[in-house]
Amino acid sequence: MKRISILKIGILILLSFTSYQVSAQKIVNTKWHLDNDYDCSSYLSFQTDSITIYDCETDEKIFGTYKIDADTIIVQTIRGEFDNDFPIDSRHRHEPFSFKLLRHEEKLIDLKYQLIYTKTDK
Repeated sequence: MKRISILKIGILILLSFTSYQVSAQKIVNTKWHLDNDYDCSSYLSFQTDSITIYDCETDEKIFGTYKIDADTIIVQTIRGEFDNDFPIDSRHRHEPFSFKLLRHEEKLIDLKYQLIYTKTDK
């Protein structure tokens, strides 16, 4: 566990010295898998003006939008795949939130949770 944390800290230090511009053309129609030790694989999938986030632990897709600011992608979630199955005031509906991803080479780093996503073929 400490080894993973040290690796993440090292990556963040490296990122502070290097940045990569993200362009809309390079991110559209790409898929990024979460580097984890689970038997399943969470991912981010970018479309022209939207993003799909698949959480393998809950087996749910979350839909949202994104905007690009230099080397950062700002994601705003909107709704969950199963929201329509629950009443509007249900605690089971997706609660929208936003987060930032920093682009470094072929990696996206979730700055809030220090998760690392790797670009893969669709």
